[in-house]
Amino acid sequence: MVVKNVLIVDDESPFLLSLTDGLVAYAEDFQVVTALNGKEAVKILGTSEIDLVVTDLRMPKMDGFELLAHMSGQYPTIPVIVMTAYGTPEIEERLHNMGTFHYLEKPLDLNVLADKIFDALEAGSSPDRIHGISLAAFLQLLEMENKTCTLTVRSRGNEGHLYFVKGELMQADIGEVKGEEAALDIVAWDNVAMEIQYTCTVKKKSIGLPLAEILMEGFRIKDEKESLEKSKDKSVKKEDHIDGKIKEVVKVDIKKLKKAMEALKEDLGDGLVYADIFSTRDGQAIVAHNPNPVADALFTSITAALIDAFNTLAQTDKEKAQPPKIGRYFQIELEDQKVATVIPLGDYIWGTLVDTDKVQVGLLNNVVIPKAIRLFEEAHKE
Repeated sequence: MVVKNVLIVDDESPFLLSLTDGLVAYAEDFQVVTALNGKEAVKILGTSEIDLVVTDLRMPKMDGFELLAHMSGQYPTIPVIVMTAYGTPEIEERLHNMGTFHYLEKPLDLNVLADKIFDALEAGSSPDRIHGISLAAFLQLLEMENKTCTLTVRSRGNEGHLYFVKGELMQADIGEVKGEEAALDIVAWDNVAMEIQYTCTVKKKSIGLPLAEILMEGFRIKDEKESLEKSKDKSVKKEDHIDGKIKEVVKVDIKKLKKAMEALKEDLGDGLVYADIFSTRDGQAIVAHNPNPVADALFTSITAALIDAFNTLAQTDKEKAQPPKIGRYFQIELEDQKVATVIPLGDYIWGTLVDTDKVQVGLLNNVVIPKAIRLFEEAHKE
C-alpha cells in the first residue's frame, strides 16, 4: 500500500504540531508535511509529491487565496481542504455544493479532519472526479472573507478579470466586454488558472446581480449553449447529405439582414423587446436588437428544443420530416404578455420577443412577420 502525503498549511506552529501529533495514528495511510505559509507550501509542492493540501486562508507572506490561485494553474488535480475560523454551517453547505473541495471551521475536531482527509484522498484517486478547487467555490470564498482584490482568470486562451471590493463583485471584463455579460461568461469557464492581486482600481459598481445569482445564471447559460451545440452536431450529421449530394450552406446578405431588422424595429416600436438573427451552425449572432444574456439563453433553449424535435421526426419518418423552410414560424406565449417567435431560415434563426401589451397579436402575425419573412428571403444570396 502506497502511503499518501498530506500537506497542511497554517501560520500557527503549535496548531501544526498538535495536528501532526494527532494524525500520527494514521501513519500507515498518510504522512503529514507542514508549511507555515503559502510560500513554504509552494516550495514543498515543487519538490515533493503531494496528494492533498489542507490550508488556512489567513496567513502572512502568501495567504491561502494566493496558494489556491497558484495551485489552480500548476497543480489543478490536487484535492484541497480549506480551514478557517470564520465559517458557518450555511457557508460550508453552499461551498460544498458549488465546489469540489472540503471546508472545515476552526477549532477542528481531529476525527472529523481525519474523515475529511480520507474522503478527499479517495476522491483524488478517482479518474471520474474533478479535483482541486473550482472557480465558483474560490469566488464564494472571496465573498465570504470580504476580500478586496483583482482576480485574473485564464482558460483555453481566454483571459478575464473580476474585481472585488470587500467581498462584493464590482466589475468584470474580457477585453472590451464588460459588466454582467463578462461576469456571466467568466464564472462558467473550466480548466482555469487564477492569479490574485490585493488591489482593485474599480470604484463604481456596474454589476447589479449578487454573486450567487451570477454563478447560477452563468452555469445555466453555459448548459443551454452546450445543449444547443450537441443538437447542432446531431442536426448537421443528419442533414449534410441529402440524396447523396452534399448540402450547400446558404449564404445571406448582411446589409439586407440589417435592413430587415431596422424594418422590424420600425414596425413594432417599443413593443419589440428583443430580436436576434443567428447561425444554427455555430450560434454566432449576425444582427441583434437589445441583446441580453437572459433573452439569448431563452432562444438558445427554444432552438435546441426545435432541433431535437426535428431530429426525432427524422428518425421516425425520414420521408416526411424536414427542417422548416422559409415561410414557417413558431410562437410561444410567455408570462407578462410576452410572445416569443422563432423563424427558421435555412442555416439561420430569427428570434423575436414581443410585448403584446404594446403590439396587437393580429398585427404581428398578419403583417409584421410576413413582411419579415419576405425581407429574409430577399437577404438570401443565390
